[in-house]
Amino acid sequence: MFLCLVIAAARRGRPAAGVTHRRRRLAAFAPGWSLAGLATLLAVWGATLLVLPAVQPTYVSTAVVGFVPRDPVGTGADTVSLLVPRYLAVLDSPATLRSLGVQIGESERYLRDHLDALIEPGTANLEIRVTTSDPVRSARIANSLAAVVLHGAASDDLLFAQRAAGAVPAQLPRAPTANDVLWSGLLAGPVAAGLVGIAFARRSRRRERIGEEPQ
Repeated sequence: MFLCLVIAAARRGRPAAGVTHRRRRLAAFAPGWSLAGLATLLAVWGATLLVLPAVQPTYVSTAVVGFVPRDPVGTGADTVSLLVPRYLAVLDSPATLRSLGVQIGESERYLRDHLDALIEPGTANLEIRVTTSDPVRSARIANSLAAVVLHGAASDDLLFAQRAAGAVPAQLPRAPTANDVLWSGLLAGPVAAGLVGIAFARRSRRRERIGEEPQ
């Protein structure tokens, strides 16, 4: 009876053969898994540090010009919606941007690259957005472009334009900022490392199963 208890205790203290085999297999995978994950982590963090100096804060300023018919009886809403888009073409005109650039000391290409004009859906409002690295500069350009539209509309026989909202220097930079990129990189590194490690372990287990199959 005592001998049976000793044998049972010995068996209970020893891991099963299958468990031991799995532990050995996991131990064999661990170095590759760790190296793959570490390499991915360092790659993501390194890329984040390389990109970070190039991330400059940008500021958006918006000026809004609203249009109404000069003759509400003779000019309907459908006509207004057809006429307002031509002022988008005015803002996109090389002659307009070149002339304005000379006046405010900006190049035509700079104005074109930093300008985004659109018509607010369901309205007759022209929204002029300017994005630069200087909030004061953005506001100055947006207001200058709005003045161009107002000047052009002064001779419009069908539409009357008025400044619905003037551009003011933005207080906060436009996302993503350098901090956004930094934190995204710091968080993405461990996630990417974990995914690569899992993929590496699964591939290694698949290869082992193939190697264990009887030939």
